[in-house]
Amino acid sequence: MSESKNYIHSGSYKNLTFAEDDRKTEEMLGIIEKYCNDMKADEFVIYDYRPKNMLTEFMVVCSGMSTAHVNGIAEKVLEEMKRKGFLQMGYEGFQEKTWILIDYGSIVLHIFEIDRRSEIDPDSLFEERLKEVAGKK
Repeated sequence: MSESKNYIHSGSYKNLTFAEDDRKTEEMLGIIEKYCNDMKADEFVIYDYRPKNMLTEFMVVCSGMSTAHVNGIAEKVLEEMKRKGFLQMGYEGFQEKTWILIDYGSIVLHIFEIDRRSEIDPDSLFEERLKEVAGKK
């Protein structure tokens, strides 16, 4: 198993550890995970970049079966995050709906239509990035 696998979590965010000052990020991950799961998102994966002190601490990737499903997942996450007081810094992809990105600062959520995810293969990209920064201190 490669070193980068230590920073990939295909299970729940509850398997991660958080410092006391990271409780906001932990709560945000919990909301994102809950509503992605409630909306039946597939292939939910969390990429943990915290050990590398990158600008974004987590990349979250999931899939929807159609553009309507992708849009529904994104809308639900946006709605529930706003309801809890967490506003996005930016988002894009709502016109095409094959890849919607929502930026919450410490967390960036990528929601792909299943065929688009296969085409782009973000998992390889994010895993490769983890390998690249693994040697940097």
